[in-house]
Amino acid sequence: MSSTEYAGAGVAIATATLLIVAYRDYSAYCALGDHGLPGNFRGWCTQLKLARKSRKDTTVPAPYEVAAVAAETGPHALERFLPPNVALLPRAGSRPQIPGFAAPQRQLTAVASAPLKERMNEHLQVLAAANPTLLQSGVSVLERYGTGVQISKELAAPPSYLRKSRGEIVHVHPPDGSTHLVLSLADSREIIEKGWGQRHRLSGTLLGWGYTLVYAPRNEKEFELWKGIVSAAVGYAAADIVKLGRTNNAMLGHKLSRFDGNSEAIQLTSSVPVSPPLDKTRGGIGHFHLSDGSTHVVLAMPEASEVIEKGWGHKMRIAGSTSVPWGFTLLCAPRDQDELDVWKDIMSAGINYSCADIGKVLYT
Repeated sequence: MSSTEYAGAGVAIATATLLIVAYRDYSAYCALGDHGLPGNFRGWCTQLKLARKSRKDTTVPAPYEVAAVAAETGPHALERFLPPNVALLPRAGSRPQIPGFAAPQRQLTAVASAPLKERMNEHLQVLAAANPTLLQSGVSVLERYGTGVQISKELAAPPSYLRKSRGEIVHVHPPDGSTHLVLSLADSREIIEKGWGQRHRLSGTLLGWGYTLVYAPRNEKEFELWKGIVSAAVGYAAADIVKLGRTNNAMLGHKLSRFDGNSEAIQLTSSVPVSPPLDKTRGGIGHFHLSDGSTHVVLAMPEASEVIEKGWGHKMRIAGSTSVPWGFTLLCAPRDQDELDVWKDIMSAGINYSCADIGKVLYT
């Protein structure tokens, strides 16, 4: 056999090998079922193109410069939103098998049972129904199949870090019960470190760094943990929605105080269920005294302590009683523009504190 014939045979063998590998890859892609890309040759080619923008370090907790990425993902990116009662211990067993496609991202082993997947979808629907001013549910806008929860379209300015996911916070994958969520950097890192999930291969490029795959729950205990992780995603999404001055926000109302009945107040609307500490103020976040310009506001304890220590306010004598929460603080009336700006910042902190846990409370 001549050298030319040897070369021709080598090319034929290499071509046949590549075709076999490509066919197996294509078959594996189509076997993943319905998802955001077409489950055909066109979709397979699309994900091959996406692979050029994908990453392989999906199980590395934080392969990025934390400070730089946090600046792009909102002021709450480094906060932990996992509920305090969620003990995130290391996940038992090895990570499930995840195919290496740029999209879709699915798990092939340790999938959720049909009853568990049904309960997961029901939980998302109930969650959205319980938070109608904040959330909406329906078919996932990213997957085009399965249940997803998005920030309500009625909100004028959803968080910028949800733009890449088109406002979607969470969706469940019907075939396996795995879940994609937009999490804070802190929560995503902890979940990956403890073996409960991994980032999407497009996280950090076409998707945000907090876009995380959480593995399917395998039993009742893991289902409860999954609900806590969903709670964290919604808590993160809601944490920065409400800002001072945007009183037309669907979660807030502006009228006479429910607490004292005479002052101008900002408070949760009647459609939003009231939970501690606002149960003691009947949903009131803060109210302004027309007589002297002072203001009562509900603050987180560290912020209340700092405000009092630095002379910007006073602790109410009955704070911590059965009728008034501990963080209920009297702010001194501002005397000039600089003090008005400080007052605005303190009120903004009160609003964010009061609204940050709304999503979490309604998961239980």
